[in-house]
Amino acid sequence: MNLEIDKKKYIDLNRSEYGDLYPTFRFPTEAESRDYGAEREQLLGRLSPHVRWDYQRTKADTTRMSPGCRLCGDGYWSCLFVNNRCNAACFYCPARQTGQALPGTSSLDFPEPEDYADYVQALGFRGVSISGGEPLLDFAKSVRFIEVLRKRFGKELYLWLYSNGICADKEKLQILAGAGLDEIRFDISATAYSLAKVAWAAGIIPHITVEIPAIPEDVEIVQNLLPQMVNIGVNYLNLHQIRVTRHNAPQLIARGYTFLHGPKITVLESELTALRLLLHAREKRIALPINYCSFIYRHRFQTGAARRRHAALIKQSYEDITEAGLIRTMGSMAVPDRIQYLTDQLSAANIAPENWYYSPAKSTLYFSQAVLKVIFPLLDNLHLDYHVSLLLPSVSYRRSFREIALNERRVVIVERAPVLADIELNPVEMRLFYDTFVKIPARRDLYRVIEEPEEPHVLSAQDLAEHWRDIYFYEKIKTGLYEYY
Repeated sequence: MNLEIDKKKYIDLNRSEYGDLYPTFRFPTEAESRDYGAEREQLLGRLSPHVRWDYQRTKADTTRMSPGCRLCGDGYWSCLFVNNRCNAACFYCPARQTGQALPGTSSLDFPEPEDYADYVQALGFRGVSISGGEPLLDFAKSVRFIEVLRKRFGKELYLWLYSNGICADKEKLQILAGAGLDEIRFDISATAYSLAKVAWAAGIIPHITVEIPAIPEDVEIVQNLLPQMVNIGVNYLNLHQIRVTRHNAPQLIARGYTFLHGPKITVLESELTALRLLLHAREKRIALPINYCSFIYRHRFQTGAARRRHAALIKQSYEDITEAGLIRTMGSMAVPDRIQYLTDQLSAANIAPENWYYSPAKSTLYFSQAVLKVIFPLLDNLHLDYHVSLLLPSVSYRRSFREIALNERRVVIVERAPVLADIELNPVEMRLFYDTFVKIPARRDLYRVIEEPEEPHVLSAQDLAEHWRDIYFYEKIKTGLYEYY
C-alpha cells in the first residue's frame, strides 16, 4: 500500500479536469523526472546553509517574510476579490479576467464592506488582502473596503493589496496609504519588469513587495533587478510557481514548458527558476528577503487553514480537528456497564464531560483525543469517521449544517460532509493509530512508526488495509515539495 495519494489517482484526476487539453501536455519521462529531481535536490542542498524552510518544508526563505505571508501560512488570511477584470494580458493568468463580478471570497459575495468586516470578525482573520482582477480598476470600491476594515479592526488587522501597477499613480497611492493600507504587492512581470511605480510606492506605502511568477525565460532579467529592488526600498520579493489551467494552458504549451502532475498541474521549470533565483540572491549576498511560494504549499496550507477554520464552527465538543483540517470522530462500542466503567475512569482523571458523549442507541461512547489518551489501554475496539467542512452562501439540504449569523442581515452556512465513514480498527491497527497520531503527534512518517515502533505491532506496510492511506491523508499535512512525475 502506498500512503501517498497514489500517482495514478492524481494522473486520473488531472486527465479528467483538463479533458481534451491533457493529451497536448508534455510531462517528464521517468528519466527526466529523475534528472530534474536530482537538479532540485542539488539546488536545495546549496540553499540549505542560507535559508530557512517552514510549513512542512514547502516554503522558503521564511527568515524574513511579509507579515501577510506569515498570516497566510498560519491560517489567518482572507483574500477579497473586488472584481474579475484586468487591464493586463499576462500569458500565465489562470483565469479569464473580463467580467464585473461582485466582491467576494470563498464562494461568498460581499457587495457591502460592512458585511465583509463582520465575516472577518466572525471567522477570526487577522489579515486581509484586496485582489482581483485588478483592484485599482475599481479604485473607490477597493478604498472603501480598506477604510471600513481599518476602522473596524484598527492595527489588529494587516491589510495588503495586489496590483499590476498599470493604473497606479502617486495620488492613488497616497489615498491607499491614508485609508490604512499596510502593504502593496506589484506584479512587475505584467509591465515588462518596470520598477517605476514600485519606486513611487516605496515612499508612500509602509511595506512594498514585488510578487511575480517565476518565469523561466526571465530569470536573468530578475537577477539583474535584485540590487535595484534593494536600492529603491522593496521590502520583499515573492516568487510563486506557475499553475496550469484550461485558460492559460495554450500559452504555456506554446512556451514548451514541462508540466507536472499533482493536486493541480504545475510548471516544472517555474519551481527550478524560483530556487535558482533564491540561490543567486543568497550567494551574491543581496540583502532582499525572498520567499518561494510553491503550489504545494498553497494547496496544503491554504486548504488546510480554511478547513480548520470552518470545522471549528461545526464540530462537536467531543470531536477533534486534525492537522489536515478534517473533523475526526472516534468511538468505541461497549455494553452499558462497560461504558459506565470508562466514564468513571474519565471523571477520576478530571477529564471534562464535554470531551465525551454516550449514544445509547448505538451503544457507543464517542470521545476526543484527550479522552483516548486516558482510556486507550481499556478499549478493545475503535471506530473512526472523518468529515470535511464547507462554507456556503445557502443551505444545500444534503448535509448537516449550522447557520453563522454575521449580523442582522446576513448569515453564512457551514456544512459537514462525510469523507470516510465507520472505519473499524482491529487491535493492532488501534495501536498503530495511537502511536502515529496521538501518542507521538510530531512523528509524520507512518512507515517509520511501523519499522521503528516503541512497542512491536507485528504489522508490515504490506499488511495495512487500504483505508490507511485515507486516514493518513485526512490526519496529516505531508512534508516537502511535491514529487516530479
